[in-house]
Amino acid sequence: MNLFEEIMRMLEVTDLAVTKLKAYLDDNNIDSAVRVALMQGG
Repeated sequence: MNLFEEIMRMLEVTDLAVTKLKAYLDDNNIDSAVRVALMQGG
């Protein structure tokens, strides 16, 4: 299972968010873990 499949399994994430996250990580040659913070406010 790759990183994005694991994220999708653990969190409810929109398709657009996954697309943008993949693009950001690819553009910046990042292959490490992703930290997610839940913040109040919406």
